[in-house]
Amino acid sequence: MGEFKDTKICRYTSLNTIFDMLNNISFRICGLVGMNDRTEVNYVETYLNGIEKPLTKEHYNTIRALNNRYITSCTKISRKDDLTLWRLYSDDAKGVCLIFNVNKNNLNNHILLQEVKYADENGKHKELEFLKEIKENVESNTGFKFEFRKIGYWKHFFKSHDYAIEEEVRLLIIDNDSLQKIKSNWVMTYTHSIINPIMDFMLNSSSFPIQLCEIIVGPKCPEQEINKVQLEEMIRREKREIIKNKYDSNLNNLKVKLSDIKHYR
Repeated sequence: MGEFKDTKICRYTSLNTIFDMLNNISFRICGLVGMNDRTEVNYVETYLNGIEKPLTKEHYNTIRALNNRYITSCTKISRKDDLTLWRLYSDDAKGVCLIFNVNKNNLNNHILLQEVKYADENGKHKELEFLKEIKENVESNTGFKFEFRKIGYWKHFFKSHDYAIEEEVRLLIIDNDSLQKIKSNWVMTYTHSIINPIMDFMLNSSSFPIQLCEIIVGPKCPEQEINKVQLEEMIRREKREIIKNKYDSNLNNLKVKLSDIKHYR
């Protein structure tokens, strides 16, 4: 997959999301089963085996493992304040673009940060074609079923060519209780009404791999300038709350700015 070398990433989201993040001083990460692209859970297995196996046919242990994996979708920092992404992923530019610093010291075998690999225009992945050839050769020569031991982790970093415009950078957490959570719970997803697990972590915790450092208020955000001022005041109050309660959080370097895009109304 190669080493992820960028020191910053960004994420487009709604105004309500950043309000909840600051109001609760928390960062929510969602189970991968409830992702917008419902075919993605078994995308790599379908590619390698040539047939799609629906989630309803999976073994209980596979279902349990899938529901123990949580994903946050971000994008490369070069796509910061990008009108196309504002329109697609931030409530038609009414939301915010969040900028995160990457703390690579907090990445490990269960906390992975990597660029998504997209298929080419013909639907081919060179990486998966290589794995597919190995799998087919071993199985034809031995008669035994062959699986790559770590494919269960890295399979979540491959997507169809249809999504290449996203230039997605994905944070994957395989929950093994190594990261201290505020809470874990279940929600109903907004887009597909799928029952899905979530985990909440302390925002900008010293042990978390990405640290929020900047909020860009979208070009169509309601009362854009007023909301910028209010977000700044909210951050000031939350910083006092952090000190008062001795939370493992740091918002001292968090800034708020307006989008540089002025022509999209």
